Amino acid sequence: MASKNRRTGTTNASRAMTVVLEDIRSQFSVFGEALVGLRETMDRRFAELGERMDARFAVVDRRFEQVDQRFDQVGHRLGRLEGDVILLKAAVIENARDIREMRGTLTRIEAKLDEKVDRSELVR
Repeated sequence: MASKNRRTGTTNASRAMTVVLEDIRSQFSVFGEALVGLRETMDRRFAELGERMDARFAVVDRRFEQVDQRFDQVGHRLGRLEGDVILLKAAVIENARDIREMRGTLTRIEAKLDEKVDRSELVR
């Protein structure tokens, strides 16, 4: 049986339990303070990381804008080249047609020249 203190009316076991509870409360208090400190540190670090990431994303965004501008320029140049190729193709087709016509004309002229009598043949 636990002895009872006559003045306070508590037992030794009760006092021991009070001491243990006060120790646990103290440890929780220390743990809570450490947790607050950890939270503040983590908040600060996450804020710093967020700022660095924002800065990096800004750089990446600028670079993507530059790449987009370059693609636009390449697209415009390609459009002009396509137009030039279409004109060249039309010119080549026309030149080929003209060459065929000239060959036909040349063949007819050669045939007529072959039919003509040379003066030296007549004078003999």
